[in-house]
Amino acid sequence: MNEQEKKIHSMVQRLAHLGKVYMKEKQEKREAHKQVVKKRVAKAEEKRDAKQKELRKERYKKMQGKKNHAASKGGNDE
Repeated sequence: MNEQEKKIHSMVQRLAHLGKVYMKEKQEKREAHKQVVKKRVAKAEEKRDAKQKELRKERYKKMQGKKNHAASKGGNDE
């Protein structure tokens, strides 16, 4: 190899290395973003689950109240 070919080969190797570094940084940023989104989704799901639990409790209380009310009125029509 002559001097110019060596320089070209060296530049190509550096560019290839920089490309790999760029891709690695891009992948790390993507993973970090995924983690942030995952935390946000988990927090939203936790809030939704808590709200659903409260709604179930309210429905259950209402159903119990209706059963007790019907029983006190003499729910049997016989």
